[in-house]
Order: sequence, then C-alpha cells, then structure tokens
Amino acid sequence: MHTILKNHTIFRGSSLINRIYTATDVSNVTFNNCNIEKMMFVEGTLRELSFIDCETVARLYLVKSQLHGAKFKRCSLVDFTSIRTQMHDSEFNIVNIKGMDIRGTHFKKCVFIKTTFEKIAFGDTLFEKCSFRNCTFTKCTFGTLDKSKIVEFTGCSFLPGMIHLLPNKFIDCNFRADALGLATTLFLLPILNNNIVFEGGNLIGLDRTNLCDAKIKKESYANTPTKVLTNEENYFLETDFWSYHSPPKKEKVNKCAHFFSSRGLTR
Repeated sequence: MHTILKNHTIFRGSSLINRIYTATDVSNVTFNNCNIEKMMFVEGTLRELSFIDCETVARLYLVKSQLHGAKFKRCSLVDFTSIRTQMHDSEFNIVNIKGMDIRGTHFKKCVFIKTTFEKIAFGDTLFEKCSFRNCTFTKCTFGTLDKSKIVEFTGCSFLPGMIHLLPNKFIDCNFRADALGLATTLFLLPILNNNIVFEGGNLIGLDRTNLCDAKIKKESYANTPTKVLTNEENYFLETDFWSYHSPPKKEKVNKCAHFFSSRGLTR
C-alpha cells in the first residue's frame, strides 16, 4: 500500500503492514513501540528516522535511499534489506538483526552499540560493493557473514565485545578487547589488511592472512595455537610486536614468515 509520510510524525503503538513510501523527503519521523510487517522506502531522503522499542520489525526495505541521523534503539529486525542506500551518522543501539542484506549500501560515521548481527549478506559483484567508513562497533556480536570480499571497513573501531568471522578487508581499523580479553577476531581469507591495530583478545585462523604495517600486542596472540601463526603463508610486513610483560621493549619484523620460530616469540 503506497502511503504518504509527513514531517514530524510519530507512530505510537501501531501495527503497520505493507507500507510503501516512494520518493519521500521527510524529517523527524518516529515509530515507537510499533509492530511492523513489511515497510519499504524507495528512492527517499530520510532525516532523523527513528525506530524505538519496536519489538518486531519484519521485512524492512531501504532501496536507493539516503538516511541521515537514523536511530534504531531496542529493536528486533527480522529481515533488514538495504539495497544501494547511503546511511550517515546513524545509530544502532541494542538491536538484534536476525537477517541483514546490505548489497551496495554504504555506512559512514555510524555507531553500533550492543548490536547482534546474526547473518549478513554483502553481495557478490563490484556493483553491489558495500562499505563501513569511520564507524564504531561497541560490544557487538557478529554471527555468520557471507564469504564475499565485496565489503570494506575503513577507519573503523571495534571496541570490547565478541567479534566472530570477519573475512573482509580492513584499512586503518582498531580492534580493542576489554580487560578480560573476550574479543575474538577471526580472519579466514587470504586478504591484505593495512594499518591495523590489535589490542587484546585472541587472534584465531590467521593462516593465509597478510598484515601490513600492523601493531599487535602480545596478548593478542598469546592464546593462539602456534601451528596456526607459524604457517608459512603468513606475512607480517613492518609489524611491531609488544611484549605483554615488558611493554617498552619492541621488536621490528620485516617480511618475516615463521616469525614465532625465527624470533623466539613462541608461547
């Protein structure tokens, strides 16, 4: 059902089914404590669009749209599809995303807090490439990500939380665990990651992964099986290693395969 959406509109406690908004240019629209079954925004410009305390948001579609300052708080997104959409300065806070398809979508300066991504699909072609730029992920949980390489994380920060299965390209990103080292990062594809900083946590599945100009504290790999990190296909270029017990001491490793055995950095 095609409907008209007006500025400064609040839907409170409503049940919304099969709503389609086309070429909509609106500001300050809020869905509060609503049950939503299929809602679609097509070729729209949406400023300050908010979904607050919506227990179930089933089949939310964003197609060729621009979102600025969107907020998703305390929501469950059953099927979130965003196709060739731009999302800027938006916030996901305590959100459970059961299914997410973000082909051709670009996130910039977005904040994700305590957000669970159960399953994410990125797309398979360059035309469907998506990216996260200067975004922050805090205490987020990643479930199953597809094995596409058509996604980039640039200038992003991954703060305390459980991080699983991130097989894509990272540039100038920071991964930081909490004091208990609960964050676990998995790299499973032979890709090149530039200027990465790891602080704490366990690195698992690093074989066939290349790190260039990375900074890795010893606690990041102290609990990782040596046989994984000594794989001859590992290359650490211009990589700085800090010892957990003596932080001032630093060793520089240049183009070093088998760095554990050659530099005496075994567990």
